[in-house]
Amino acid sequence: MRIKASALIVLILVLACLLALKFSTKLAAAEPTTWIVDDDGPADFTTIQAAVNAALSGDTIFVKAGTYGRKQINVGKPLQLIGENKTTTIIDGNGSWVCVYVRYTRNVLITGFTIQNGYGIYSWGSRNVNISGNIIRNNGQGVVVGQSTNNTLSENIVTLNGAMSIFLDGSNSNRILENNVTLNSGDAIWLDNSHGNIIRGNNVSYNGLDTPPGYHNRGIRLVFSSSNNIIYHNDIIDNFEQATVWMAGNNTWDGGYPSGGNYWSDYIGDDEYHGPNQDILGSDGIGDTPYIIDSGNRDNYPLLEPWPSLRYKLIVTTTPFTGVVLTMNGTSKITPYADTLPEGLYIVEMPQTPNGCVWSHWLEDSDTNRTKTFLLAGDIIWTGVFRFKADINGDGKVRVDDVLVAAEAFGTDPDHPRWNPLADLNGDDLVRVDDVLAIALNFGFG
Repeated sequence: MRIKASALIVLILVLACLLALKFSTKLAAAEPTTWIVDDDGPADFTTIQAAVNAALSGDTIFVKAGTYGRKQINVGKPLQLIGENKTTTIIDGNGSWVCVYVRYTRNVLITGFTIQNGYGIYSWGSRNVNISGNIIRNNGQGVVVGQSTNNTLSENIVTLNGAMSIFLDGSNSNRILENNVTLNSGDAIWLDNSHGNIIRGNNVSYNGLDTPPGYHNRGIRLVFSSSNNIIYHNDIIDNFEQATVWMAGNNTWDGGYPSGGNYWSDYIGDDEYHGPNQDILGSDGIGDTPYIIDSGNRDNYPLLEPWPSLRYKLIVTTTPFTGVVLTMNGTSKITPYADTLPEGLYIVEMPQTPNGCVWSHWLEDSDTNRTKTFLLAGDIIWTGVFRFKADINGDGKVRVDDVLVAAEAFGTDPDHPRWNPLADLNGDDLVRVDDVLAIALNFGFG
């Protein structure tokens, strides 16, 4: 009897161990996996879509620098998509595809990518999708959130996109935070029948400037019953139209006092008073009168200075002289120009022939293109180099060696083997006496 009881106990212990082992194996199998994608090196996969298809819910897909996409990437399960570097890990839509389409799922992270040349990122019928820390550029649309809730769009650079850069369509309780939405052809942030969203800390600048009046050219646009949205601490600067509301409900355009509202580049009010009613003598950095959007929408506490966000110092100067009028993002500036600006894409264009001189190159990288397009993600100095027309060898001086260069090319035209276009000072495709005379008249400059 004792032997049978002992055997039964041993059997129960063995079964318990087997069950425990099986349970622990299941737990181990459920641990999230990190998959590596590299388009030209040893990795788990060479395409993002293949990794997405193989991954289980909760897995991470880490994508090495390279160019991916060419076709739509579909995500329909909880995953983390992480790029190695947002400037070098590129998802390209090949001109016609949605670059990344997240549909009918939850708990998705997309970060560390450049999303370009397609229709950006779509989040449709999804919740808890986090799209953060990306560059989203040159798309027909930037980010579209449709029929979705509790998504977060933060710290993205959204630039050079088409009709809509950030578009919420029938989507509630989402957050649009600290993005740089600049230089887009159409509306920067557009809410359509969307409620209870927070739009805070964004740089919304220079949008809609190349679009016909009345067509997708606003900084912030609320339409079709959009209501209970809170919009504050944004920098809204030099858009074709700063903001518009059409057939929408009640929305809040400030964070109350003393938090303040938004910075509007076209606000013309004073700051002589403070307090919730702006009726106590003494300034507080908030305009004394509201910024009016329309009869039913106003920012009660417009900021007098841009809201502090992630900003870097930009210096643009020229040599061998300053006072040159350039354009930056379509606005005229004079060298030396210095400012602290939000992270984002900037376009600086130098003139061809200021002050009787001619454009040469950028000092920092020797680029001869007068138009410099760059991402401001740290302090930067750009120096435009000009030369006197008679300074043929580009050393900043008009001396005998310039005369010798002109003499070598004297009597030539573009078909001659001794032709030197720098010696053709008057641009008539001939090096003649008038070019040598121009050198003589400027001799000793520099």
